[in-house]
Amino acid sequence: MVEDFRLAEVTPGISTRTNVLKSLGSPTTKAPFDENVWYYIGQKMEKRGIFDPEVVDEKVVVVAFNEEGIV
Repeated sequence: MVEDFRLAEVTPGISTRTNVLKSLGSPTTKAPFDENVWYYIGQKMEKRGIFDPEVVDEKVVVVAFNEEGIV
């Protein structure tokens, strides 16, 4: 899951693909028809006793770049 302090390192209009990779790491996936859109998807799950694990937190971060590779 992307931490808020790491996300704060990404600055729209300034950060490049390299900056985003250093701050957030590799994206979970890229948009199928647009290489300029990256998705970071995370979930936190908890297991209580014998019950199946339950999703307690979920976060999807979308990072879009312009043609020059700037956020």
